[in-house]
Amino acid sequence: MKFLEFLFKTKSCSLSEIEIIISQLYVLDFDSFEETNKVLKAYISFDKYNDHLIKKINENDILKKISFNINNLENKNWNNIWESNYEPVIFDDIIIRAPFHKVDKKSNFDIVINPKMSFGTGHHETTRLMLKSMSKLKVSPNKILDFGCGSGVLSIFSEKKWNANILALDIDEWAYTNSIENIKYNSCKRIEVANSDIDMLNFDNHFDLILANINTNTLIKSMAKIKKLLQQEGWLIISGFYFQDFEKINNKTTRLGLSIINKFENNDWQCIVYRNS
Repeated sequence: MKFLEFLFKTKSCSLSEIEIIISQLYVLDFDSFEETNKVLKAYISFDKYNDHLIKKINENDILKKISFNINNLENKNWNNIWESNYEPVIFDDIIIRAPFHKVDKKSNFDIVINPKMSFGTGHHETTRLMLKSMSKLKVSPNKILDFGCGSGVLSIFSEKKWNANILALDIDEWAYTNSIENIKYNSCKRIEVANSDIDMLNFDNHFDLILANINTNTLIKSMAKIKKLLQQEGWLIISGFYFQDFEKINNKTTRLGLSIINKFENNDWQCIVYRNS
């Protein structure tokens, strides 16, 4: 099958903004993506390319702000090539793999994620940072909120590690659908997924652990709500932002009475563990 490669210049975009861009492109029938530091590569079959597609991109409130180039790719079986180049993520005692992967190495946590999006597959630094910090947590939370669940990978790991009850939230319908699919791949039974924002939760809900791998603005805007949803002595793990945003996020969080317990970093991406003490 013949494919076109769209190169969207996303150097100035945040993690959350790139996720939104991917979801918008997916609706327009782009079916695979590859993210680098400066460019988001999006692929669409040649027979779906027409003037109407370009018009849809230029009329989209998000996509029209991003410049892009188009490459005409050689006629090959790109799906097989992509699968052959798409590696499972293996670190510590965790394997994150696609349904088509066969992994010989044994691990305590084998997580299957259908890679429809660039994030939540374990390839991005923030996903690995979140999983690392969760692995090092010395408690066994029973009730967990996964705020901005994306692919559902953090919820799936939570059930496998702690046999916890998890509420996974995402306002993006595409992420919501992908999470449900991945939960089924992993035969999870204790995860509830909601296509909803955190503001829809009432304060009767209290969680032992809240996970939030989202952008700086959403973290700051939602931090007071997060604090109210945490059990006393509950834990909060956040990521999705660079070192340059650490101070303002930490100031907001500590002013609300949370104490910083641990901090992880990878390529300037930050992950912070707090306790509601």
